[in-house]
Amino acid sequence: MGEKVIMSKKFTKKDGAKLEKKLCAVGEHAMCLSELDGFLSALTCCPETIRISEYLPYVHGDDHDFTNEENLKDFLELLIKLWNSISDGLRKSLENVESCHKPFYIDEGIDG
Repeated sequence: MGEKVIMSKKFTKKDGAKLEKKLCAVGEHAMCLSELDGFLSALTCCPETIRISEYLPYVHGDDHDFTNEENLKDFLELLIKLWNSISDGLRKSLENVESCHKPFYIDEGIDG
């Protein structure tokens, strides 16, 4: 039987650090975390859902070195978690500006 993965909806700074590290490992043409955050923010506003298979080549560029299935799985879980967090934040911002999505910026310091 398949494993059931339960993920927190909140994308944390720790998740950001992990995803940034994975993006850097993918190759020099991959987006950095702040670019990815903006890119996914735009995609979540589209009237139609964009499949991962459609936008993933833009995320990792021509380079991608997913050496094993576990590495790919971890990367995709973080990507989906970020997408969901952005989507939830944007939806909540329609109800309350104080709870809006706050983007990740490189100078913000992912470590701390």
